[in-house]
Amino acid sequence: MRSGCFVWDEDSAAFSDYVPVLDRLGAAAEMRGWALDYARHHAGRLKWDTELITKHFRPSRLLNIGAAPYLFEHLLRKALPETAVVSIDLNPERFPNAAEILGIKVIGRDIEQESIESVGTFPLVIFCEIFEHLRADLLSTMRRVSSAVEPGGILYLTMPNGLGLASWSRFLAGRTGPVPVHEWGKLVSIGHMGHVREYSAREVSEVLAEVGLTVERVVYRRKREHPYSLRNAARLAVKDFAVGAFPALGEEIVVIARR
Repeated sequence: MRSGCFVWDEDSAAFSDYVPVLDRLGAAAEMRGWALDYARHHAGRLKWDTELITKHFRPSRLLNIGAAPYLFEHLLRKALPETAVVSIDLNPERFPNAAEILGIKVIGRDIEQESIESVGTFPLVIFCEIFEHLRADLLSTMRRVSSAVEPGGILYLTMPNGLGLASWSRFLAGRTGPVPVHEWGKLVSIGHMGHVREYSAREVSEVLAEVGLTVERVVYRRKREHPYSLRNAARLAVKDFAVGAFPALGEEIVVIARR
């Protein structure tokens, strides 16, 4: 992988392809609405992840932790049809038909409270946009995640960059992180925690080292923004220059670690 800050864009084709699949997953109306909004804004990011995983790893088996709304599973099954996919989700009942429709194994487990030893080990464990949601015992949880990576296997982790430009904008607005009321409110509105804290690459690397994983690569990326006015175009030009000069200001971190 090259250096610099990678860029991903919204993917309307991937979103449109997912919608009829979502309609078959059995979600209630509120959850379907959340899934549609999530897919509309994140299909491009997960497509980027899928393409990287397909290019560099192509595992025979993989474990994805944090499945809902199963957009990632849909993309992975299309890109890697021979790969056995196992997914852990906090509450599989939110999308009760996912295992059957997608041809995957879904295991209901709260990784912050329950052992995942019985799930087995895998050459690739995916932990995308979950680290920042952890709210209990961070080290114990990550030890469980690490234990699911077979010796020599890979943990593929992504998360927001706690030192990215978006975070600096929050600092200027008097905030040290995401809005607590909004993020904690997600426990009721969608059934899982929002962002507890957003970390830096150094901080996540320290945690992974503590639980027996060696970080092999850290890259930064961001979502492409499209100007809607001349003023906005000027702001984006400054932002593009800053991130181009300093990739570590990118809004997201991708970590590849080995056990």
